[in-house]
Amino acid sequence: MTTKPLTRPRPGRLSRRARRAAIGATALAAATALAVLALLTEPGSAAASLLKLTITTATLGGFAFVMTRSIHWFVGNAPDEALDERELALRNRSYFRAYALFAGLAVAAGFYFLDLAPDLGLWMPVHYDQWWAVVWGFLVLALGAPAALLAWDEADPDGDA
Repeated sequence: MTTKPLTRPRPGRLSRRARRAAIGATALAAATALAVLALLTEPGSAAASLLKLTITTATLGGFAFVMTRSIHWFVGNAPDEALDERELALRNRSYFRAYALFAGLAVAAGFYFLDLAPDLGLWMPVHYDQWWAVVWGFLVLALGAPAALLAWDEADPDGDA
């Protein structure tokens, strides 16, 4: 069985400011959709099902279309031998920060769900749709954080920060 080798795409044309705005808008849209699903829809309703389908399609479609065609996807997934020292350092720093973010939020969520929410009477996921939103939120974070942090940190081609 043969595999297609990774080819280096052309660097993106978006400025650092535009990339950061896109990342922020995407994160805000995903968090808003998941919050609406978890807090405002009736469990098992048509609205909840449609929102889940929309979130799933947008997430998977976004990763398939945008990330596989960007230099950030290449740098994040290329073998070490295909990267120069700067790209390797950027990738390692992005993966480290993504892991720290994911682990910190997982610990905070565990503490919230196991201790704070029951003791203080705070919101807890009860229905399948609410738990689905929590799990999908962590899945989106795990899949998107490394490339998003890499794109966030990458300088403009002309060196402008």
